[in-house]
Amino acid sequence: ADLNLQSFSGETALIYAAQGTGDNDLKIVSYLLTAGADKTIKDNNKKTALDVANQERSNGKGDQRIIDLLNSQTSEPEPDL
Repeated sequence: ADLNLQSFSGETALIYAAQGTGDNDLKIVSYLLTAGADKTIKDNNKKTALDVANQERSNGKGDQRIIDLLNSQTSEPEPDL
């Protein structure tokens, strides 16, 4: 399955999950990042998963742990040294 498939509104599974508020949403975001989801994709409103997570948090919702995870993870594989 394509982890980066976008809906009509441009949302990917990662963008959708980044709007979450609980442990299950955090696990989904972690899984998607580990599986290679691209966190740089923007929806039709030009927002990435991190942008959406920050917006939810500023609205009194969201989960800081998801923001922290999105900030700490990379979509690019680590180079072999």
